[in-house]
Amino acid sequence: MSVLMSSTQAALSNVSPSVRSLLSLIESPKDRLILIKACTELIDQEVQARGGLSGLAIKGAYHILKKIKPSMMQDTLDHLLDGFIAQLDPFYARFQTECTQYQSFASMLVTEKQQVAQALLKNTDEKAEHATQMTLKTAYLKLRPSAAQQVETSVPALAALIQQHIDQFFNHS
Repeated sequence: MSVLMSSTQAALSNVSPSVRSLLSLIESPKDRLILIKACTELIDQEVQARGGLSGLAIKGAYHILKKIKPSMMQDTLDHLLDGFIAQLDPFYARFQTECTQYQSFASMLVTEKQQVAQALLKNTDEKAEHATQMTLKTAYLKLRPSAAQQVETSVPALAALIQQHIDQFFNHS
């Protein structure tokens, strides 16, 4: 019984009672910029790690986008970040109530990587539907059929990044 209580207390210590939404983690422009830069670096690493024919297509499209506008990824992330965080918020809310099942929020995201990928893609699909930049829209539509698998593959690294950001936020709050 005391082991269960200890693990429950340890899990609860990772949850701040004052932060009930992941959106609060990006309210500060400084925190938002830190997360955008970290996500941009993560995307660069994930793109470079892709192999095979689909990896070649992803690298090619990514290179073209960066050549057209070097800040495009950061600008795009800034535009999409609120939607991504909003899609992850239900996972975070559930983690706060069921945290004894997981060692961390990151472990929950990894365990549910298929659902996480679909939630994140829902946001980008909605944005792509209304996109006015045809180059970006065309590139997205070409890559979309394999996107779920690509995003699922990246969820562990994304989960670790988000967990790190949550931990840093709690340590500074």
